[in-house]
Formats: sequence, C-alpha cells, structure tokens
Amino acid sequence: MNPIWYIVVLAGALFGLLGVSVVSLYVYRLNRSLRRSVAARKLIEESLRESEERYRVIVNASPDGMIRTDLKGRIVTVSCAALKMFGFEREDQWVGHSVMDYIFPEDRERAESNVALMVKGVMTGPAEYRAVRACGSILETEINGEFIRDAEGNPMQMVFIVRDIAARKMEELCREMSAEVLQIL
Repeated sequence: MNPIWYIVVLAGALFGLLGVSVVSLYVYRLNRSLRRSVAARKLIEESLRESEERYRVIVNASPDGMIRTDLKGRIVTVSCAALKMFGFEREDQWVGHSVMDYIFPEDRERAESNVALMVKGVMTGPAEYRAVRACGSILETEINGEFIRDAEGNPMQMVFIVRDIAARKMEELCREMSAEVLQIL
C-alpha cells in the first residue's frame, strides 16, 4: 500500500476522533444544560404546588364566601363557605352558571353596573346586595370584587368575596326599633 494512503487514513482517523470528541463535548454540554433546566422546572413546579396549597388553605379558612368567575361572570370555583352560605352541597352545582343568577333580580342592574365600573378601573368597594340561596330564600350580603390579572396586568378572571350580613342587619334593625321605642316613651 502506498505510504500516502497511510497518511490519508491516519489523518481521516484523527479527524474522525476529533469530530467524535467535538460531538461528545456538545452532547455533554447539552445534557448538563437539560439537567439544569429539569431541576429548575421541578423547583418551579414545587413552588407552584406550595402556592396553590396556601391559596386553598386561606380560601377554606375564611368565613366569607369566595367566588371566582371568568370575565363573562361564569362561575369557575367557589369556596366551601360560599357553598354553605348559599345552601349548595357541591361546587359542580354552581360551576358554569352566571354569578348574576344568584343576585336578587332587583339588585342585578346595580351589581352589573358596579362590575362595569370595575372593568373601567373604578373600584367601588364593598356593596350590599340581596342574594338568592339554592332554596330560593333571600340572603343579605356584602360583596366586594376584584380582578385576577396575568403577568402583564391584564384581567383574566374576577373574584368576589361574599359576606353574610344577616346578623348585622338584624342588629341594626333592633337598634332602630329600640331607638323608636325610647322616643315613644
């Protein structure tokens, strides 16, 4: 065999080894980068799970009802307190319904107006509304709403905090009646 061929074969082998080494180095670095990405993703997922658990604990610990809706007002989730307050047994009895279905008909226009003001950036604060329980009875409530926003600040959903104010209304009525009785005497 010609000595030139030995040199060509040897050079080819060297270039082949060099190519394999470059590819191996690339694969090694890519693998290391992927391991870091997977580790970072696991940390993010764990942090998200912890955040969701904190949210669930806060919602379930609150004596006030919490109702989360999409931007059209369709119910997405409700808290245990809201279920109890409105006389429902399961969340799926509410999900998909309009939150306005549970506002007393004469109060709906005012509630819709306050939501429209929220959309315009005007926060009206808590307002008193009569709500309708599952059995059809009336519930005196104080409701406050706010947007849940995405990372860019755009509204994604709404959350409404509902407080049963029947006891407070009864106390106010008793005070008024006591004052009237005192005036008569």
